Amino acid sequence: MAPSISTSNWKHISKDYIKETIRFIIVRHPFERLVSAFRDKIERWNDKNERQYGNKFGRYIVELYRDEYIAKFGRESLNESNNLGAILPLSSGSRTEKLPTFWEFVQWFTNHQGSNQDEHWIPIIDYCSVCALKYDYILKFEDYKEENLEFLQQADLLKYFPNKNILTQKVNENRPDKLTSLEITKLYFDVLSNEDVEKLYNIYESDFKLFGYTFQFRNLTFPRLYI
Repeated sequence: MAPSISTSNWKHISKDYIKETIRFIIVRHPFERLVSAFRDKIERWNDKNERQYGNKFGRYIVELYRDEYIAKFGRESLNESNNLGAILPLSSGSRTEKLPTFWEFVQWFTNHQGSNQDEHWIPIIDYCSVCALKYDYILKFEDYKEENLEFLQQADLLKYFPNKNILTQKVNENRPDKLTSLEITKLYFDVLSNEDVEKLYNIYESDFKLFGYTFQFRNLTFPRLYI
């Protein structure tokens, strides 16, 4: 993207500069993005979030839904032998039973969606003004290695990356090597009811349709097929 420009200098920007600005957006499968955000920001403490999300959202989520979670899954599900409530063992960071489980996070997210907006899980269509801005490129996170190089070549930006190794670096460090992002997502969704999944889809429906994503889980298919 073009470098940022202060408001005071805006009137001095030439039309040629505006024409040369490249607008692009990187999108991701809505459910995979949601699970990834939860695992990175809510499920564990690490140096990146510095407990910000645990303090801002985590305590409130647990306060609201922990009793209901224990009634449904049992207190033993929070034992250390069960990863303290995490679906998968953590590869980095730390976790205590005082942090939310994915089931609790989803109940909070679907029931209080209007008051818990965050850039990491807000629908992309609401966050990036997709309908207001004319993007030159829409890249998919899932095809990062292929599309990123093609984008940089077409936009004549490759010259700004003297170290080409950056284009092939591993994108997600919190993913077990033998599991795909989709497989991880379905493991997390296993603790949800079909009704929970339907509620999540209702939140992300526009992202699914606008960016051409699909999801099949149990007897559910999204986008919904109407006959």
